[in-house]
Amino acid sequence: MGLLVGVGGGARSARAQPPTPESLRTPLGQTQQPSLQAQRCLALCEYHHYNSAPDSCRWYAAQALRSVPARSVQAAWAQTWLASAWLREKQFDSAAYYLEAAAQGFRHHKLPEGIARVLTEQAALQSAQDQVPAARQRYQEALAYCRQHELPTAEADVLRAYSFMAMREQQLDSAALYNQTAEALYRRTEHRRGLAHVVWMHGLLAQRRADYAEARVWLDSALALADGAACFRLGTECYTTLANVQVESGDYVAALATLLRTAERHRQVGHTEGMGQAYLGMGNVHYYRDEYPLARRYYLRALEAFEATRLLDGLARGYGNLAAVQRLEGDIEGALRSHERSLQYREALGNQAMIAHAHTNLANLYLDEREDLAKARHHLELAEPIVEARQNAYDRAYLWLVFSQLFLKEGKITAALQRAHDVLSLAHGNGIPELELETYVHLQNLFAQRHQFDSAYHYLVQASTLRDTLLSEENSVRIAELETRYQTRQKDDSLQFARQSVTLLGAEAEVREARLFRQRWLSISALALVALLGGWVYTLAQTRRQLQQQREALATTNRQLDRANGQLQERNQQLDATNAQLQCTVQHLDEANRQLQESNQTLAQQKIQIETLMREQSHRLKNHLSAVAGLLTLQSHSLVDPSARQALEESHARVEAIMLVQQMLYGKDLTHLPVDVYLTELIRTILRMYGFCEQLARLHIAPLRLPADQVLHLGLLVNELVTNAAKYALPTVRDPALDVGLQPESAAQLRLWVSDNGPGFVPDTTATASFGLRLVALQTRQLEGQARWSNGQGMCFTLEFPHETLEGGAAL
Repeated sequence: MGLLVGVGGGARSARAQPPTPESLRTPLGQTQQPSLQAQRCLALCEYHHYNSAPDSCRWYAAQALRSVPARSVQAAWAQTWLASAWLREKQFDSAAYYLEAAAQGFRHHKLPEGIARVLTEQAALQSAQDQVPAARQRYQEALAYCRQHELPTAEADVLRAYSFMAMREQQLDSAALYNQTAEALYRRTEHRRGLAHVVWMHGLLAQRRADYAEARVWLDSALALADGAACFRLGTECYTTLANVQVESGDYVAALATLLRTAERHRQVGHTEGMGQAYLGMGNVHYYRDEYPLARRYYLRALEAFEATRLLDGLARGYGNLAAVQRLEGDIEGALRSHERSLQYREALGNQAMIAHAHTNLANLYLDEREDLAKARHHLELAEPIVEARQNAYDRAYLWLVFSQLFLKEGKITAALQRAHDVLSLAHGNGIPELELETYVHLQNLFAQRHQFDSAYHYLVQASTLRDTLLSEENSVRIAELETRYQTRQKDDSLQFARQSVTLLGAEAEVREARLFRQRWLSISALALVALLGGWVYTLAQTRRQLQQQREALATTNRQLDRANGQLQERNQQLDATNAQLQCTVQHLDEANRQLQESNQTLAQQKIQIETLMREQSHRLKNHLSAVAGLLTLQSHSLVDPSARQALEESHARVEAIMLVQQMLYGKDLTHLPVDVYLTELIRTILRMYGFCEQLARLHIAPLRLPADQVLHLGLLVNELVTNAAKYALPTVRDPALDVGLQPESAAQLRLWVSDNGPGFVPDTTATASFGLRLVALQTRQLEGQARWSNGQGMCFTLEFPHETLEGGAAL
């Protein structure tokens, strides 16, 4: 259980960021040129990348990408920053996508600095995905490219990242060599931020070597360099590493103070994620001090912060640490739930190493606390391929040890012994004494259960010897640390004594200075008193003179006010007379308004009476038309001659068309009718009369209101045309179709068309034409329109005629 791996990593970053420097605070909208706007956005990307704000870095990179062409150099740099931000949030697919896009852009423009940066980021991506051999090869390619194109700063960046990966893989000598080379390059190019990073990594390497005094020196230097380079994120990393050093050296109080300082640093800038990391570190300190309630409290506070920012990496580690505390407190169910949640977040991250650790921890818990061998084996088998693929010595040794314990409980003694000896060989060869000690204890228990007490005693002696060695080394380290503290305390005491001496000398000097000051003050006070009296006399004379001038000015003002008051009274009299005239005018207007309202009421009553009479007249006319239609129907039934009967039926249809108009007039509006409603009902009635389906007709009639006489003429005309189609055209085809439309042709013109898909015919326009055709011609003249007949795939009649417009925009 480490303290903090770093404050910048995670699946998502905190919502609040450190403040933006004054030089970059110009609003983006004030930058007119896209290239300048993109340049500012890229500068903000770099700032927020080094100040623990990946979401802001990603936002500004997206702004820059939208401001410039897709194949430009600035677009490639924006894609590189986007990839860096996604890599920090462990979104590996997005990072790989943008790195590939950036690589294409840099190769297109042949920019060596950009290509070197992309190679470095790709290696870091492979390292984060536990693809160590591929990452190592990519770092070698990046180094060769930088040296070929003489890019010292880019080469230093590659070496720094390569050193960090080597340190993760426990290759401390190689990491130190890479870091020293990077430091030399940064110093040569005077790159302050890079120099701060390599100095911090010197501190990390010293911590890994347990040289805590040297680690503190390096970390103090790194803090100073980070503050000078305005690198907030690196500063928090330095504080975190310092806390780790203090914990490992046993100075828990100092570690808590450092972590509190780190939490306050994050709180001042609203960095919730960093506060969660600091709480996690404080929980770990209390865990090492066996203060489990305090550890649990800080772990829960850390989890609250990580939940607020959805930091998956922090949630995974927080629940893992909480499970360890719950197990020690005897809350096995809580420990299992916390381990399961930690595993879920680790799987969401896709970090194979963390997933393997979670499975191993769950297997150990099921094995030791629940004796559930099936679940323990299940989790070990899930962890085994991941651990074997990573080839990490500690993880393999720990996994084999748990397998040996499982084999022992399953009664597979030979397999348990084989695994235990494998652990001893691996732990001894890679310098992992704690696992070696735990394996000796395991073998002692194994042989004791088999009653092989000689072998059990042998491993007991081995365990005791190794434990004494470890305690001796730990005591030596602590003694060295105490000596360092003692020497530091002596130096502090000497400095304190010197400061006290200087303080005493300063106090004596202050006393002498106070006496001289008192004497000077008395002399100056006497002179000031004399000057004050003279000034008071002069001020008094000036005041009397000013008072006299103010009296004279006041008298002049009073005379002006009297004249103004007289003029105001005259103006008030004029306004009173004007007000009286206005009141008389208002009375006359009120009387005229009252008379107008009475006239409007009379007209409204007359209008109601007229409309009532017109409705009654229309109703009576509709009744008469109904009687005529009935008589025509009765007469047609009594006729034998088909032509006579057909003539009466056609007359009956025409009467029905007129009667439909009268029926629609029996409503609110007596002068205008909705032509779409009228024509739709008329056409459907005709089709039903001749035995056709109503859906046969395709209607395209605009929702217009036309005068009643125009509607009547249109109804008679459409009645003739639709009747003719129903009688002669539609029965002759297999799939009959009828198309009727009425649409505005222009602001003052309407167009009516009726077409079918029958055989078509040529109308007779002579005097011998049928009554129906003569009626069509008559209605065309009544509408003052122009009619056209055409024969294509059936008959088509088109009529264009004028119309008027209402005030509301509807057609009359």
